[in-house]
Amino acid sequence: MKRLLLLFLLLIGIKANADQLQIITQAQAQQTESLFKNNGIRQVILFCGCCENETPIKVNIDRYYTKIYNASANEYEFVIEGHTEAGKTIKESVDLAYTYVKVGTLAECVGKVLSFECDPCSLPFEWSLKSKKAGEIEINNTSSDRLVVFVPSGGIMITQPGVMSAKVWVDRQGNITRYIILSATNEELKKILESKIREIKFNKLSTAPVEQNGLITIKFKFKN
Repeated sequence: MKRLLLLFLLLIGIKANADQLQIITQAQAQQTESLFKNNGIRQVILFCGCCENETPIKVNIDRYYTKIYNASANEYEFVIEGHTEAGKTIKESVDLAYTYVKVGTLAECVGKVLSFECDPCSLPFEWSLKSKKAGEIEINNTSSDRLVVFVPSGGIMITQPGVMSAKVWVDRQGNITRYIILSATNEELKKILESKIREIKFNKLSTAPVEQNGLITIKFKFKN
């Protein structure tokens, strides 16, 4: 039986390679300022869950404000001035899809907190960052004729390695139509898999059944 091993790197960062909420409306800017003011927010984490080869940065805020980008088009920016824990000065028009604030013990995306339409490409994570590391995933497919041809490259951090298995049903176009997670090392990895599994693509096969099922094994491990 043929096996396919697909390895991909999932890192996080602050560069908005896929801008989502860097240009916002005046109403959104006002909501953002209110969130920061009413909750006394003086620290954020900047990281782009949709980017690769980046690292998260925690920023201590000295000042934040709204800046006009194009008033006639109702386009504004939310600017943060501050410094990193390493002492680097930051003055940046931030993308709210990749700007995180502390909610309880978790870092949560500002865009999601304010119910703005966005996809941060990441689940909420521990604010401390101390126990999180960038990870990579290996997928082993046991099917002989349906091979994994695409795995989404989104930002992810894991607390510990682990192995999971799932039964998936795939259509002729290579899309996963449904799945059952058979085993999971822990809830963290289960949630990560559930957020990404439907983005996995198999090869197209016109002669395949309308739905074809098989098993995949997913190995989470720390990036060296």
